[in-house]
Order: sequence, then structure tokens, then C-alpha cells
Amino acid sequence: MPIDPDELVDIRIEDSVFCDKCGYNLRTLRISGRCPECGSWYCGRWPRRQGVIQPEEIVFPTGDVCTALGLCGLTAALVLALVSGGEWSVPGVAFLALCVVSSGLAVWYAWSSIARYFLFLRRIMDR
Repeated sequence: MPIDPDELVDIRIEDSVFCDKCGYNLRTLRISGRCPECGSWYCGRWPRRQGVIQPEEIVFPTGDVCTALGLCGLTAALVLALVSGGEWSVPGVAFLALCVVSSGLAVWYAWSSIARYFLFLRRIMDR
């Protein structure tokens, strides 16, 4: 079994970094190891950094929300254009169905991204 070089030197994490699985603050722990809360592996050493999140990396999913709003607006505009024109063709209805499904998926994805964001923040704030 190969020896991890981080186990030979007792280097500790000095800043607040969080486990990317459970949000546990890994400050004062070894530079690599297992999270004491959930048991997932982390490595805080640059450039191999894995399994940790710094507080400035926790950002609101603005891009997901804007994409969902844009697709919903496109779908609404398409519905208004088709209804006001009065002509319902097979390609137009198929395109409308595709827009409705894609905007629904975009809204679901944006909502799940927002929920993950707030759940992660709540886990960090509860510590």
C-alpha cells in the first residue's frame, strides 16, 4: 500500500474550508484525510485540492435562474405568437411542446440548484 506524503508531515488546515459533501468545517484538521462528520475523503493541498469548498466559492446560481427565466419567457412569447396567429401547424406544435418541456426542466434544475445552495449554507451556519 503506497504511503501518502501528507501523512508523513503533520500539516494542518489554517483557514475555514468546508467538506463538499456535508459542509463540515475542516479548519485545524490535517491537510488531507477523511471528514469526521461524513467520512468522505478530502485533500486541501494545492493543486490537488479535492473534496473541499472555500466560503468564497459558495455562490448563488444566478446563471441557472436566468436560463430558466429566459426559457420561460421564450415559451410564453411562442404561445402568444401561435395563439394570436391562429395557425396551428404540426412543426409549430412540436416546437411549442419542446419549448414547454425544456423550460420546465430548466425551472426544475434552477430550483434544485437554489435548494442545494440554501441547504449547504444552512449546514455551514448550523456549525
